[in-house]
Amino acid sequence: MSAMTAATSQPGTFAAPTRRLLLVSYWYPPAIGAAAERIGAFARFLPCHGWAVDVLTAQRTTAPPDLPAVTLRSVHDPQGGAVETFPDFDPRRVKAPDLKRYLRDFIFPDRFRRWMHAAEEAIEQNLRQKRYDAILASFPPASAAWLGLRLHRACGAPFFLDLRDTWFGPGGYEPLYAFAKRRHRALYTDCVRAADGVIAVSQAMADDLLRAFALPPERVTVIPNGFDPALPPMPPPPAPPALNGELIFAHVGTVIARNRPELFLDSLLKLPPDVARGIHVRFVGNLSRDYLCDIGLSQRVEATGLLPREQAWKQIADVHALLLLTGREAGHWTPRAKLFEYLAARRPILCLEEAPGSCDYRLLSSIAPDRSFRAALGDPAGLADAVRQVRAFCNTHAGADLAPPLALGEHSRETHAARLAEYLRARTHTGAAI
Repeated sequence: MSAMTAATSQPGTFAAPTRRLLLVSYWYPPAIGAAAERIGAFARFLPCHGWAVDVLTAQRTTAPPDLPAVTLRSVHDPQGGAVETFPDFDPRRVKAPDLKRYLRDFIFPDRFRRWMHAAEEAIEQNLRQKRYDAILASFPPASAAWLGLRLHRACGAPFFLDLRDTWFGPGGYEPLYAFAKRRHRALYTDCVRAADGVIAVSQAMADDLLRAFALPPERVTVIPNGFDPALPPMPPPPAPPALNGELIFAHVGTVIARNRPELFLDSLLKLPPDVARGIHVRFVGNLSRDYLCDIGLSQRVEATGLLPREQAWKQIADVHALLLLTGREAGHWTPRAKLFEYLAARRPILCLEEAPGSCDYRLLSSIAPDRSFRAALGDPAGLADAVRQVRAFCNTHAGADLAPPLALGEHSRETHAARLAEYLRARTHTGAAI
């Protein structure tokens, strides 16, 4: 079952698009998370730069946004997936490989494969009726990348692969059996080799692709995550707390195992009493309240559950500082999507790294060194020192308006969409399709 909707609203004006893109992504608004926001921004801004967009995605329980020059094909996932959010994170549920983990290797490429076949069938008529100038498939999951490759082979349109994460590793796939590794390696290779262009989310990922596949430099471009320029301006931080008052931190976004939130929470439990009394943390995300209660942190740490971006943004208004948790693997490859909106929020940012020199902190220290602080994840003494530094910063800058860093402008999602439009145009050689 699928649903086709076309946008009717026309906010703003732009020249009529002359090219058409088929954008394939399992994640798309109203789904919550960085993947949906990235793909949603591509769909929203590409028509301003000459590309009409057809989106092929999974069907959700609520209606997607109407966008000008965007047509949406929402396809029911027979395995489920209509829910827009993620389950609450509880590290006690993150266990050693169990039976499901072993069985996963026998479902290739992943649990989304039934959606892939349904989506391929749903879009078949479009392939006959429309001529696409390009197909862009966003990974993960692998089923979306494979779907894009299959559609490319069916209609001949140039194929582009958007890599939001590495294919292998905690953000991608970790097959246990050799045969599953070989199948994933073969599919990954097929997708990259067939692509007229690969869009990597960081320079580290782009460099790895260029080395691994000996690609010419023009085959890979970097379009990182960014911030939404349409978010309302964030008010200045609240007045700093009194000497023994609570300094409020917020962590916004999905809570996942690879960023090691349990190391941070364990450090909170071990803070010196004078520091512990003066800190309150708000997780605007999917952290288990039962877990917080069971470990004795429910008075110092609150969890709102995952919220739509606009509501999450409002949760920052009354906090003094923002918290970023950076696990070893995640920190190696790319700055997280939330970091860019953190920088737009006009607050000091405390980055806790599992390994020093993460992409997150390198970016922070390069464009906002005046408001960036760091400590090691799992180091209570280091966390205590960093909290004291943030408190001193808040006191020193009381009443000051921390404007977003000037360099942040280049990380607007609208700017990124313009770069993507130009890259697609440069790497395709078809005439106008509309």
